[in-house]
Amino acid sequence: MIFSDSLFAIGVLFSLGLLADQIGRRTRIPRVTLLLLCGLLVGAFDLLPIEISALTDTVMVAALTLVSFVLGGSLKASKLKAHGMAILVISIAIVSVTLVIVTAGLWMFGLEPGLALILASIATATAPAATLDVLKQSGQKNKGLTQITSSNTS
Repeated sequence: MIFSDSLFAIGVLFSLGLLADQIGRRTRIPRVTLLLLCGLLVGAFDLLPIEISALTDTVMVAALTLVSFVLGGSLKASKLKAHGMAILVISIAIVSVTLVIVTAGLWMFGLEPGLALILASIATATAPAATLDVLKQSGQKNKGLTQITSSNTS
């Protein structure tokens, strides 16, 4: 019975993710924002069974690994040579701003500064992926963005 509850919960989570993705594709709301809101709702109402909650660390590592491979795979040597400085500046800006905002927000909600900084450091790992997804979804035509992300769309 426990296994079937966990399997059902995973199915609901995947369905919720697909629904958020479809809503994001049909509206101007970034999919990343919708997925984060879904995650917040699931967490706020404690909707995950204990068995799945126990796997959070494993799932988080797997998800961050996949994000890293997708981002790393899109950086070809020719693109890095042509746009290396822009990529570096934008990456540093995104990571820095994410670190400051998440740390400050968590600290304001009462977490100890050290724990807030650790959690913010984890958030920086996905910040470039979220930014890339928002830029791609926006439909804005930008020569640099098109060249940097063309390997992801082909």
